[in-house]
Amino acid sequence: MESIEIDFVKPEKSSLQKLYIGEGWMRRTGLKPGNIVLINRSFIARVFLHRIREVSSGICSTGSQIQNLGELLPHLTPQQGLQQSTLEKLNLTTVGSISVVLVLTKKIEDMEGYSEILRDVLHNVCFVNNTTVLLEENTVAKLHHISAVQIHLDKSGFSYKINRLTNIKIARVYTTRYIHRMKKTKSAPLVGGVEGLYSKLYKCLRQKNQHILLSGPSGCGKGSLVNRLAADLEWPVISQDCSELGSGSGALEQIFDEAEEISAQDPDNPGTILVLRNIETAGGKKGIHLLQGISKLSSYLDKYKPSDNIVVVVTTTKPQEVSPGLRRPGRLGVEFFMKVPTQDERLRILECLEEQLKLNLEAGYLEKIAGCTRGYLASDLALLTRRILWADPGSGWTGIQKCIDITVPSGLRLGLGWVNLETISWDSIGEWKM
Repeated sequence: MESIEIDFVKPEKSSLQKLYIGEGWMRRTGLKPGNIVLINRSFIARVFLHRIREVSSGICSTGSQIQNLGELLPHLTPQQGLQQSTLEKLNLTTVGSISVVLVLTKKIEDMEGYSEILRDVLHNVCFVNNTTVLLEENTVAKLHHISAVQIHLDKSGFSYKINRLTNIKIARVYTTRYIHRMKKTKSAPLVGGVEGLYSKLYKCLRQKNQHILLSGPSGCGKGSLVNRLAADLEWPVISQDCSELGSGSGALEQIFDEAEEISAQDPDNPGTILVLRNIETAGGKKGIHLLQGISKLSSYLDKYKPSDNIVVVVTTTKPQEVSPGLRRPGRLGVEFFMKVPTQDERLRILECLEEQLKLNLEAGYLEKIAGCTRGYLASDLALLTRRILWADPGSGWTGIQKCIDITVPSGLRLGLGWVNLETISWDSIGEWKM
């Protein structure tokens, strides 16, 4: 394998699978224009002579990347800029049959004829097993709403191409909406201090028998918990703030339509979590203008049952203001509350945050921080750990204490009675004696 410095650029309409190198590199590597090369064992391109023959680096615009099954559309081009890359020449041969996973820009009900469309789109594309080809700039693909194709075959050691006799089997079809939602789901961070609630919610979601009302103070981690559950269930998440659901905006219809579209795209594990944040702003007790919102949401909760692979999780900081018409079996049939974390729960939250931010604090510091942060919610602890990260690393516990002093617990700011700041004893209130 030869190593060369290559500048990766975004592929355009006429530059799919092209690598331009100078004449000197052509001779040194023994390559000829039109040869197929594997770049960094990840990208596939055809070699062409750069118009400036004396250049010492290459320019590559490829939309073909080797990926494992299921890793759809992460990034089909590496980070732009010069990179030291290795080139490996591949022999080209024709393949008799391939299996493909299609990624479409919109859901297509009738897929008849798409095998022949793919034959036209892929006729000049070189690939190996598990190659994903980005086709956003291809005119024919764009006309038929094809965004990308992932190709699978039971052969290795060569690069392949298709001809008019190649059998093309469409194994699975996804939409770009589903792919992007799943990418976001898989990036959800770990959560700590909510193990009991996590188990109850996981069981409820997996059973698909009731929609869920999840309440708790703002910043306690309701959204992070739902995202982590979705990542473990491998379901996409759609999230919508209810304050944006105007009576005539059509936003509620759109998100339920999207949920219905993506809910069954993985036939082995169907399911979608639809999160409606701050439900009291759409289904509150007061305000005639909110009645339409309550009626619409009620009708959608009646129409889309969890057994239809759409589980609605509604979040609120004010459960007492949610309409009683929503809080009943068949609509929001199960309710959970996230409380202010205890010292042990704060410690587990801090352990997750330390791992995410790579704090590397001295032994015993996390326990000490958890002990002096009564009333802190998950968001407060996240802010605190970031302040510790930005603080002078040589300041030790003194620097950490300063960060704690300037981070006010959400429970105290809200004044909602969720915080117990001290241990109450008989001596502290006046001991009663017989």
